Amino acid sequence: MLYDLIVFLIIVLPLIIYIVLNASNDRIKFGGIFVLIVFFIMFILPVIHIHYKYYKLNGNTQYEFHEDKIIVTNITDHILQVYLKKDVEKVVISLSPKKMKKSGISFLTFEDYFYIKLIMVDRQEVVLTSLLGENLVTLSENYFDKERIEYSVNIYNSI
Repeated sequence: MLYDLIVFLIIVLPLIIYIVLNASNDRIKFGGIFVLIVFFIMFILPVIHIHYKYYKLNGNTQYEFHEDKIIVTNITDHILQVYLKKDVEKVVISLSPKKMKKSGISFLTFEDYFYIKLIMVDRQEVVLTSLLGENLVTLSENYFDKERIEYSVNIYNSI
């Protein structure tokens, strides 16, 4: 997730800054600044936005899948919530096309983010984000019946 952003920041950003600072032509400087702005909008802002929203939801959260229940614990507030497996009506797994195909190639830095929404019988929703673990999709697919799982494919998986 953040790995792709860090690679971009370490490799691409210094190269563009070097070109802008050492350019003798004003058009090249303007082009370099334009590329920096586009780079910031396409690669950095979306990751900051998604990561912040996911962190607000699950930043201090742990989850445990047991045979008949899911325990979600807020570490900061010491709040323990128990959800029975039988009370989960539907599981919506929201993935990027890259994650859905299980491809290793990322074109955008935010493609590794995903979330799982557990919709209970009483319409309460529990959201588990990719910050809780990369294996969360596989764990959910193995834990819940296939009839209850619904996939949502989005490039930008913001909640």
